[in-house]
Amino acid sequence: MSPKFIYKLEGESISLKRIPAELMGRILVNVQSLIYSVGRYSWPDVSVQGRRPKVIEDLYSLNVSFSEGCVELQFNPSQIQYSLEDPSRTVQEPAFSKLANLFAVLSGPDKGYDDVKGEINKIIEDQKTRAAMLNYINRIMPPSNMQAKVKIEDMDLENPEIDIQHVYFRERVSKLLEEEIENDEVKIRGAIIRIKDDVPNSLFWVKRDSGSLAKICLPEDMRSQIIGYLADRTPVSISGIGQKTGRTLEIIELDSIKENTKIVIDKVADMELQKPIEATLSYERYDEDNEFWVVSNDKLGVNGVDETVDKAREMFEESLYEDYLVYKDIEDDRLSDKALLLKRQLVDLFECR
Repeated sequence: MSPKFIYKLEGESISLKRIPAELMGRILVNVQSLIYSVGRYSWPDVSVQGRRPKVIEDLYSLNVSFSEGCVELQFNPSQIQYSLEDPSRTVQEPAFSKLANLFAVLSGPDKGYDDVKGEINKIIEDQKTRAAMLNYINRIMPPSNMQAKVKIEDMDLENPEIDIQHVYFRERVSKLLEEEIENDEVKIRGAIIRIKDDVPNSLFWVKRDSGSLAKICLPEDMRSQIIGYLADRTPVSISGIGQKTGRTLEIIELDSIKENTKIVIDKVADMELQKPIEATLSYERYDEDNEFWVVSNDKLGVNGVDETVDKAREMFEESLYEDYLVYKDIEDDRLSDKALLLKRQLVDLFECR
């Protein structure tokens, strides 16, 4: 019989009439990505870097079944392909074997953390693949009010069913993932400018605050969030596992994405401000061909515009300082109430009282 990877989720909120769709979508995508990731790593002629080849997806099939209080995802080899080196084994078996060993080590109750880490590193030697797999495992852990178990059938396992909600399983995955991300994490800021649906991976492009581009694999469970940021032209902070390909940064595993629209300015023209001010960062389209970063503060009536965030910030700081120089020597009785208020705000920023 061919091996099977089974993920079973149980909880009172699951019924034939009511299924937590968002949670199930996230779990489905990440269980699937886990299978494909280890499948790619185990496939002899495919690079573990870059985008996932379509051949990997063709090797596995998914069955989903529901019952009262339970949903089960089951991955099987979609077609039996035997290894040329060992005709008695299928090309999918190494992937299921690595999954079985991975979950067995993570759930082993008698192992110390350093032993677990050493064994995981031997099972998955490639650091980027290891980080990706740990990230997928972390994402398939459900809320505390549900139970989740993984079972790998037709493999020689001492403990064929593994409770991934168990405290030592969760803590090991969390700590290992944290260490892996620290080793190879990429952090960028920018604005999403395009989404491209492609096979086998959808992508989105980010105009970085430096003006260069980044290409990022789009996780399906983050699609609606990313589309929202694209529609609103919202500046975002992004972290993930990436690599430089030519002049373009490619993030192959997105860890987090969140709004980043504020800049704190505490120094202007080599002078420390008496108190920091907060400016708003936006990415604006001026016409069909021109888009610019804008750093602004409506209260002070100051803004800076340029093709990079650093230059826009520099223009903002120059404008702020120029306004201070203009207003500071004007007599109060020559200013309107609004202009007088602005003068006092500028003086308070630059002068110690």
